[in-house]
Amino acid sequence: MQQLNIHTQGPWEAKLYSNTNKCFVSANGSIIYEEVTSNTNTISANARLIAAAPDMLKALEHLEKELCPGEFVKHSQDAISKIKLAIEKARG
Repeated sequence: MQQLNIHTQGPWEAKLYSNTNKCFVSANGSIIYEEVTSNTNTISANARLIAAAPDMLKALEHLEKELCPGEFVKHSQDAISKIKLAIEKARG
């Protein structure tokens, strides 16, 4: 059975508060992710990646629909497989 897409709808936004070493990812006023660490470069990068996740999923889903496997040469099948795995991972 396929799970419903129940993640918080975007856009997601990453914010770093360097004076407290906290980073938040939020959407529509709700905090989705929070990290506290002394390494602000790492938490900022993590937050940006997490904030981009809904857009990446949407792009992959669009690409999956637009690409027809019969139109690809053999090496493209590997790319399609990776797209499908990424979508499955995101959907849970």
